[in-house]
Amino acid sequence: GPSCKVLIMLAFLHSGPSGRPLIQRSTRSSFTSASPPVNFLLPARRRSVRVPTATPPRASWLERDVYTVIEVPRTFAYSLFSDLEAMPSWSPWLDSVVVDEQDVTISTWKLAARGINVSWKAKNVVVEEGVVIQWESLTGLKNRGAVRFLDEGSEGKCRVTMKISFMIPDFAKKISSGIVSQKVDEALEADLKRFRARCLLDHRKEMKKMRL
Repeated sequence: GPSCKVLIMLAFLHSGPSGRPLIQRSTRSSFTSASPPVNFLLPARRRSVRVPTATPPRASWLERDVYTVIEVPRTFAYSLFSDLEAMPSWSPWLDSVVVDEQDVTISTWKLAARGINVSWKAKNVVVEEGVVIQWESLTGLKNRGAVRFLDEGSEGKCRVTMKISFMIPDFAKKISSGIVSQKVDEALEADLKRFRARCLLDHRKEMKKMRL
């Protein structure tokens, strides 16, 4: 799906503090090195070797937001979205979401596609029942965002707004911000479309049970 492609692209653009891409493929490599000749006539001297450290590139936030209107009550949509561990059932690019048993505000997210694995930990920093879920990443792919649920017009209808930000290097933002923004928008819209379809399906099932 487009979300998978976006996260893979963003993870390659953004490197962690070590300077390595956050996405890593399992590869094998081999090398040989020749030792310099030893001069036995001269006493050995100690030299301090300074190992250069990788400097992470300067980065800034890329912010995008999308919304959809769903013909279900606001509280129903919130209840479905807030079940984080069930997200892979309607967001196929996710491999798994695991909520921490000790702290339910922290969750581990994993994406696996075409031999590439991406994972990160996130924390819900603001949670207002039926209204908003706001999060920020703790490790891995740097991202933050919020999903808001608002009543829309007549009763039994709601607007779901998703705002998400990714940290990408400044040089990449200058070169490809238009492409990245377009792909992120497509990914978010596709996810909200699937979420809307799931909401309508589950709500119809619930209403049918109530009539029985």
